[in-house]
Amino acid sequence: MYVYGTSTLSEMIIDMVKYIDVKIEGFFDDFTDQSSFHGIPVIGGMDSLLKLRENLPEIKLFVAVGDNVNREKLFSTIVDNDISLSNIIHPGAYIESTAVLGSGNLVMCGAYIGSRVVIGNGNLIFPGVCITHHNHVGDFNFFSPNVSIGGYTRIHSRCKIGMNSVVRPHIEVADNYTSEPLTIISG
Repeated sequence: MYVYGTSTLSEMIIDMVKYIDVKIEGFFDDFTDQSSFHGIPVIGGMDSLLKLRENLPEIKLFVAVGDNVNREKLFSTIVDNDISLSNIIHPGAYIESTAVLGSGNLVMCGAYIGSRVVIGNGNLIFPGVCITHHNHVGDFNFFSPNVSIGGYTRIHSRCKIGMNSVVRPHIEVADNYTSEPLTIISG
């Protein structure tokens, strides 16, 4: 597997992949001069990724960028170049069998994704997040630790929900919504 980005999120992924028997072969990043990141090679930026793609038809890649908008831009460029993005799911997360996940999602230890939940692409789901039943989550959202989302809720795209926040059931959260920690989101 390869990871795009050399940031705090990438450090967390290095720790997570130990539990899913995946080896990180290298990192890509357009904004670093480092030749390695925690002992793993930094291969280069987007140009280097596209060159690697020419030689390796099947690349497993994850975009480790915390900012929703920047993660979406990178994701789009990568997908436009026929490179698929992998989910990283910690074995300590619980995902119901009727839940559906897109690609490029990160689901950390202790997260719960309930019955008939549909999750789009490029979402970051931190420890303790509970996305209960019959919810629809768009793309490139950031769910901070311990967020709880009631049932039959629709969360659009590029939202950032602060730590320990609660999203009440049966509501719709618009694109680009951001909440502070400890917020009750009522619609």
